[in-house]
Amino acid sequence: MSTTTTHNHLDDNCIFCKIIKKDIPSFKLLETEKSYAFMDIEPLSEGHSLVIPKYHAEFMHQVPDDYLADIMPLAKKIAAAGGFAQYNVLQNNGKLANQAVPHVHFHIIPKPDQETGLGVRWNPLKKSMDDIKKMFALTKTIPRRQIVSVNKRLNAPVMTTIQYRQLSMWKLVPKLILATTSKSYRKYIIGALGVTSVLSSFLGPVVWVAAGGAASIFGWRLIRKTQSWWDYLAPVLSKGKDIPSISQAILSQIGTHRAAELVRLDAIKELKNFFENTKQGKEMLQAFGLDHFRDLIWEDVHQSSTAKDGNDKHKVNVNFWLEDQASKGPRGGGCEVTASATVSGKGKIDLDQIKLSSPGWHKDEVIPLTL
Repeated sequence: MSTTTTHNHLDDNCIFCKIIKKDIPSFKLLETEKSYAFMDIEPLSEGHSLVIPKYHAEFMHQVPDDYLADIMPLAKKIAAAGGFAQYNVLQNNGKLANQAVPHVHFHIIPKPDQETGLGVRWNPLKKSMDDIKKMFALTKTIPRRQIVSVNKRLNAPVMTTIQYRQLSMWKLVPKLILATTSKSYRKYIIGALGVTSVLSSFLGPVVWVAAGGAASIFGWRLIRKTQSWWDYLAPVLSKGKDIPSISQAILSQIGTHRAAELVRLDAIKELKNFFENTKQGKEMLQAFGLDHFRDLIWEDVHQSSTAKDGNDKHKVNVNFWLEDQASKGPRGGGCEVTASATVSGKGKIDLDQIKLSSPGWHKDEVIPLTL
């Protein structure tokens, strides 16, 4: 594949940039709008090739993400087409790291035997787990409020960005309308909005005043019902219907949101008592790098689930982050809190378990419940 895209991010004095612009000949293998692959003229083994971004930067962290994302698929195609049984993919940054050309480039180096291909000298440093913890805290390459989960098929960590889920009626109602109504009902809703807009052009604000009044009555009825939020932790379906109505779905969302927040508050009370009044709690704070008890940041719930457990009971699980933003350097830490509770009767909440997790730093810890 060739490209005629104008190259606005290249350096006239860079040899790799000149190759991209065809000012210097090369044995081209593949080319896209953002990447260029060609044979290395000083190969370590037969089939040694390079993939470079069409963006001049000396270090990998200076290259835009969309250029970097384009490189690995090309490297994969080259390795597959070459039929290499074993190979190395190498990328160096800086002279001390053996970077010969100050333009980011990735090597695909076949390793057919011990003598040819890449030779690696690997001298691991002798470091204790405490040293590793300090280095982890200093570098903090994983941004706050991200979770590391495990892909069961690949048995490898997967980064999942946490998104806060505050209750927003402006976002909630349109989604519920689409999720809880059939196609024919959606047509009626859209049609009603269209008719209202047309009528308002003739009748003026009277139409919108009437619509606002109807919405106010609808909202007032919902607010009255949500005072008994525990009755709406699961959608209450009308007789003979499989899909909840809009009001039923809204009540369920409000009920589950309220339950999640109350479970979070109860978990925070337990944790504060545990950290402040027990030796084990103080030691655990140190282990997770949470040194300033009174300066801890209790984040909002970012994930929650609700399941029916019997006639009048529900299991509620919530996840939120706990952070110490007062400590600096290697002493600042954080962990994810997972709290499970049973909601019964008229909103009675009984905590079942509280667990602290910090993937890659500390093993999971289950907190004893005392309150």
